[in-house]
Amino acid sequence: MEEEALQGFSNHAIGSRELDLGAVVDWNRDGVLDLAIPDAARSRLQVVSLAAGEAKVLASLPQDGGRHSARITTAVIVSDLDGDGMPELFYGLSDGSLVMMKP
Repeated sequence: MEEEALQGFSNHAIGSRELDLGAVVDWNRDGVLDLAIPDAARSRLQVVSLAAGEAKVLASLPQDGGRHSARITTAVIVSDLDGDGMPELFYGLSDGSLVMMKP
């Protein structure tokens, strides 16, 4: 039984060998895992929470509500490279750019 739904996301591109366009991360550090996943056009990365049974977008990159000029084409990697206890998300675009997203 479906309780919540959001549309407009894609975790892969037809014909691509890359199947990891999404990642699991506790973005807002509330103890509930969230999903970082591209929009259907793969021009923005969005972090979606399902906490308390409610589907809600927590963050989007680019942060100004715009879109990347190239599509997201690589795996989304979660790491804390700077050691501050907050996750960073890294992913690549079709133009060769590397993007970092941080809460």
